[in-house]
Amino acid sequence: MTTLAVQAAPGIPGVALRTAGGLFDPAAAALPSWAGDGESASVVRRDGGLALHIEGDGRPGLRAALPEEMLQATGVFRSGQKFVVTGWMNGALAGVVAIVDARTARIVDRFWGYAVSVSPDAAAVAFVRFHPSYLVTGSESQYRLYRTARSPAENRLDLPAGWASGERHVPLRDVGQALYPLKRDERWRDNVEVPDALAHQRLSPLSWSADGRRLAFLDRQGESVSLVVAEWAGESSVDRVSVKAAVLADYSTLCADRMTTAANCAHLPAEAVGFEWRADGLTVTAVAGRGSATHSLRVPQTLLRPVAE
Repeated sequence: MTTLAVQAAPGIPGVALRTAGGLFDPAAAALPSWAGDGESASVVRRDGGLALHIEGDGRPGLRAALPEEMLQATGVFRSGQKFVVTGWMNGALAGVVAIVDARTARIVDRFWGYAVSVSPDAAAVAFVRFHPSYLVTGSESQYRLYRTARSPAENRLDLPAGWASGERHVPLRDVGQALYPLKRDERWRDNVEVPDALAHQRLSPLSWSADGRRLAFLDRQGESVSLVVAEWAGESSVDRVSVKAAVLADYSTLCADRMTTAANCAHLPAEAVGFEWRADGLTVTAVAGRGSATHSLRVPQTLLRPVAE
């Protein structure tokens, strides 16, 4: 099966952004599609919004109205009997994910998040838990995993006891399995107004291995930068994700050149960071100094240690 990706915009992989008069214009954005095994699914414009048009198996075409807050669609993926549709809700900042039943064209679940990353087999969606984009301070990156084979209820089992019925619960925000941080007092705490010294901050994309069984990203807490790797054997109701991390004492070498010094290394754009998966570990790469140089840092598998819960 083949996923037809949209044209990438500079600095935003997998997203096409066009402007009219210098402003974000959803109506001018490219629309993603998917095709494979005699079926196809395409995002189309409909009644001032977006819809997923599904064809195949000799049946009449079906359409699912996508969430009204999805201003731009960025990807369509097939996972079993479901389609995963990703998009933006405000320019290129906060993301929206819709899970669509391929047989009925009905949206069975949806949620919000940042840095949304779909695994190569579309069996999982990694993302950063949603928080308001404006008029907030001390926002924190809390990393989550959504399993597309599971039901909406099963994808919310990780919530603290009583949370789903409490006033703090926001259904479109509080979803998925916590990947990092995992400490009991951190994993589901409010992700705004967190003191700078305690807040976790994403420093890279959420990057999948080719087999869709491992996920890597860089996280900063205070002055400490860690490589975090989540790994699991497969999908099952009792499956637990193994999360390991390694503190990168040499992180500043990724962005130290004439244009970018170690002092402002924390400001290296997350999109400039990439990963090369190796049998004995990972290599972290970064394009620094306006693309003037590429630096790399090898992290052996032996440096990764289990993350405490």
